[in-house]
Amino acid sequence: MRAVSIILVLILGVIISLSAIAKDKTLEMIILGENETYSGSIDGEDNLIISIWNMLRVESPIKLSVGYQQVSMSRSWAELIRLDNACVMNKLKTADRLDIAEYSQYPLSVFPPIRLITLARNESRFKSPFSFQQLEHNPALKLGVVKSRTYGVELDAQIEKYAKHIFTRGGIDSSDKLVDMLLAGRLDGILEYTLSIEGYLQDEGIDERVIALPITDISELMLGYIACSKTIKGGAIIDAINSSFTKPGVSQAYIDMHINHFGVTEAELLKPKLDSLFTQ
Repeated sequence: MRAVSIILVLILGVIISLSAIAKDKTLEMIILGENETYSGSIDGEDNLIISIWNMLRVESPIKLSVGYQQVSMSRSWAELIRLDNACVMNKLKTADRLDIAEYSQYPLSVFPPIRLITLARNESRFKSPFSFQQLEHNPALKLGVVKSRTYGVELDAQIEKYAKHIFTRGGIDSSDKLVDMLLAGRLDGILEYTLSIEGYLQDEGIDERVIALPITDISELMLGYIACSKTIKGGAIIDAINSSFTKPGVSQAYIDMHINHFGVTEAELLKPKLDSLFTQ
């Protein structure tokens, strides 16, 4: 009888929590990240992910009241487990992460494959397309990656296999710091999205030309989702985000944002996947 009473109390608690959310029409969420990129205070016109996030917030059937907590990429997953209404943005799905987080039905963004980024003046150090086997013939080469970041199944396997050639950077703004190390000659290349590097150089006013080499056998598109705490509140946030995607006009706006952002060449690679997201 006592066990039945406990179960009834738990069920009642869930009902009350959901009723409160519905009544208030407001969901408080905490975005975990290295900065307040998703605050809406930054002009999102030139940033695909911010633009899409702002659209989803506007279209949400329940108001999302957003707070921010600055944490490193590696720390964010631990905080996601500790908090009951936290979310991390633009994350790949993995089996381990699905055990601890509720994921959005649709990706926040779809990116072209990650490239090997190197300075144009150092182009002769690599052959195109880049193969990790090139590292075996030139042991002095050093590549940079971000600690606790998932690069996709194939790339993660190569990073592990060639670990002695890989420098891993953790902490706040680790992606930007890897670019600084590349510019300073402390790294020969980094694994990153082309537009991310070009955007950082432009924002910092750095006049340095980089080249992006395709990586052999790496053609996987990178789908970044919103992942929230695996709790009642986290599930409610994900439900609101999923509802935003189904609003009239949102899917086409989402596709158009990607096409306009990446340009004709990359768009040809992305469009079949973008179209399929909303027809499944």
